[in-house]
Order: sequence, then structure tokens, then C-alpha cells
Amino acid sequence: MSASTPSSPSPTLRGLLRDELARSLPFSLMSAEHLEELVVAAEQTYHAPGEVVLDPSMGPVRHLHIVRRGSVSSRRAA
Repeated sequence: MSASTPSSPSPTLRGLLRDELARSLPFSLMSAEHLEELVVAAEQTYHAPGEVVLDPSMGPVRHLHIVRRGSVSSRRAA
């Protein structure tokens, strides 16, 4: 597998993420099948403090962002 090809996390890591999400709304309301589909398709990214995650100049939002740890603050443009 090349370095640029995304790989699926191990079944153990998928299970940990699935269990973590299942404890919180709205994921706790999802069927086990749909939650598993979400977890399998998920990609994990890391962001440094102060880093911009989304900005209007980036165009339409194309991904669901789930903050697992830390926090995100928003600002409205003047």
C-alpha cells in the first residue's frame, strides 16, 4: 500500500471509536449498522491550537467533522 492511500483503522480501533460515539447523541440513536458504516468511513485528523478547520474560502462543507477531544471556537466575519 502506498503512503498516499488511506487505510482503514484496525477492527480494535474501529470498535473503540464506535463505542465512544455510541455513548453520545445523536450517534446513540443510530442503528448499529449505520454507526458501523460511519466508523468504517471515518478519517481521523489532528489540528494544532489556533489552526483553521473550516473557512468560507474553503467552499462548501463536504465532510462531517466530529470533535473527539479539545474544542473548536467559531467567529463570524464582519
